Amino acid sequence: MEMRPVPAQINTQLAKQIVDTLKTICSHDINFIDVQGRITASTDPARVGSYHEGGKEAAQTETVVTIEADDPERNLRHGINMPIRFHGNTVAVIGITGAPREVRKYADLAQRLTLLLLREHEIDARNYDTRTQTGYLVRALIDRETVTPAFIAEVLERTGLSDRAEPWRTMVVQ
Repeated sequence: MEMRPVPAQINTQLAKQIVDTLKTICSHDINFIDVQGRITASTDPARVGSYHEGGKEAAQTETVVTIEADDPERNLRHGINMPIRFHGNTVAVIGITGAPREVRKYADLAQRLTLLLLREHEIDARNYDTRTQTGYLVRALIDRETVTPAFIAEVLERTGLSDRAEPWRTMVVQ
């Protein structure tokens, strides 16, 4: 049972929570945009589900995209679109409408908040996987199933039991 990196996921509820939280500290519209350019959450409900060209560009180029002035022909509003990168991958874009110099600090805050939430999710998932693997190992040993020494060593390493210098015993009561 090999441990794989937990994919970064930002569900709609989490995206909405992030934009709503930011709205309490700034008076600008905030969009949470997926890497395909679709707005998944916004303080402007009419924009949810619509395509965001600046967000798509920020995701593709993995750079901050600033829009200096409104462009009604292309349905662009002035503001900043900042990619959120996690483990080397762009996982979303935060877009904030307003003068780019003014809203940059809010985009930075949104980026940091999102990264903290992603790290928390990753830790929770890893802890769940460790508990699952430990439970499997205990059941396999009780049932006298074949378990590779490498898997036992991995589980013991993850749970911190491999660091013990003194010998130890386990007792199973049925």
